[in-house]
Amino acid sequence: MKSSGKNKSATKSSATIGDFFPLKKSTTKNKRNKDEQERSGKKKLKKNESALKTCPICTKDFHWTLIDAHASECVGGGDFDLDEFDDAFEKKTKSSSSKEEDKEEEEKETSFESEKKKKKMNENDCNTNAFTTLIQNQRLSECKKCLVLSFDEEGKWNLAFEKSVFVDKALFSGATALKEIERGGIKCKTTLTVSINGNDNNRTFIDDEDKNNTTTTIRATYTNHRLSQSVLASALQKNVRRKRVGPTYRVAKAMTRRNDTFMQCVRRLMIISIEDGTLHPDLPFLAWLMIALSKNFVASTRIKEEVCRIASELAAQEFRDDGTTLVDEKEVKEVKNDDSDDDVDVLPSLSSIQEKFGSNSEETLLIASLIVRAQFGGMEGDVKMLKNFIRVWVRRFESIDSLLWMDKIKSNSPRLDSTLLKEMSAHPFVKFDIPLEAIDFHVSDIIEHCVSDISSEEFQNIRKAVINASFKNEEGAIDLFRARELAQSAMWYCSSGVNEKALWHPKKMEEDESTRKRKQLEPIFKSYAKKACAFAVKAIGERFDLYKQQ
Repeated sequence: MKSSGKNKSATKSSATIGDFFPLKKSTTKNKRNKDEQERSGKKKLKKNESALKTCPICTKDFHWTLIDAHASECVGGGDFDLDEFDDAFEKKTKSSSSKEEDKEEEEKETSFESEKKKKKMNENDCNTNAFTTLIQNQRLSECKKCLVLSFDEEGKWNLAFEKSVFVDKALFSGATALKEIERGGIKCKTTLTVSINGNDNNRTFIDDEDKNNTTTTIRATYTNHRLSQSVLASALQKNVRRKRVGPTYRVAKAMTRRNDTFMQCVRRLMIISIEDGTLHPDLPFLAWLMIALSKNFVASTRIKEEVCRIASELAAQEFRDDGTTLVDEKEVKEVKNDDSDDDVDVLPSLSSIQEKFGSNSEETLLIASLIVRAQFGGMEGDVKMLKNFIRVWVRRFESIDSLLWMDKIKSNSPRLDSTLLKEMSAHPFVKFDIPLEAIDFHVSDIIEHCVSDISSEEFQNIRKAVINASFKNEEGAIDLFRARELAQSAMWYCSSGVNEKALWHPKKMEEDESTRKRKQLEPIFKSYAKKACAFAVKAIGERFDLYKQQ
């Protein structure tokens, strides 16, 4: 039996140490790395791997560099039962495999946790970016600006955008809200505060004490009439179109006598500057005053005189601007096709204008005044015209001729002499300051009066004029409604809409459209002009003769 045990032992002693350790399947690359490690006598331990190895025979732990030597001695040092060795080897194999499985599970859990952390970090980054964007949008959605008015020793105004206003030290302060759209389509609520600083020059200018009692009688004549607000506004515009400087001053002065008509005067002058003349250098002052009056600002006599001066200077302008002379012909076509452009309705923000032209440059103040006027609304045609001219002037000021445009604005609106202004103010307000053209279809039923029915002489005259003029679009009989439409168009092109100012850049190649239509409709206007003049004379006289004004 012993010999058989020796034979078994001898047979077993011929086995290598690799027979006692489970071999893990690996790729060719892993085998190559293992061979290199064996040749170099070094072994790179994995992270958290123990340097001790357990002998499969005696189950004792030895350093991995000594395990081979110990195993050979342990094998040759005595006999052992192969069955017991197999059982121990099997237990060791199961133990090592379970450890490897546990290790793989730990690695999977670790990788899962790391991926979860990365995902959470990405979510936090997204939330942070979204929060930052929200804060930036919130800052853009609420904007505050302050427009401060001051006067120098000579009484000339100065406007500037400032960061804040000391309300306690201001002589006046009021705020209005403007709905704007910033870059990226972000809606912005801009709070625009207008104020006057409390220095001595400003106090002197807004002091309403009248030390000259000799003007009391003359001042009273400006309220001795029953002209409505609409008639006064119409008279103001018709006088400007016909370059009647004195009557324009006196009509504006009459409108300053009541708060409602004074507000209408300021608003209308800004439209007149665009429609019937050119940009006036004092438009920013009118915009400031318009906001202030809407916030119960009480204007002094000197401020009202400034408004009358601006009105008379608009009448004295030699040229008018039709808004079609831009940087190049391509932009001219774009303005003519504004009806099909969706961006026309979007006004530029005050901040964007300041970024382009500077915080308080002349260009910025002029365009800002137009933006504020458009924000205050009015007739649809007026607001659309303001938006178009804002685009026009932004392009003009962006061009290389920007300084030239400012010179043209100032040269067309020279400041009137103070002596001349006093003479115009000293003259009483009379019915002859109201032009007959002011009584048109906008403020009265003059068309219905002139073309009363189909049996009237004026209706028959209009029919004859249409036949003689050979209108291409007029076929068959003219009814009463169509006759009144033609009479209204004829009044506009031949009377109330006539502007005696020359175009800034007259058209050389083709005849002006208004001139062409005036020639075409002139026979129709002449057919009822006599009756229209009689109606206007009576309407004006009744509102002055009541107070025995001549």
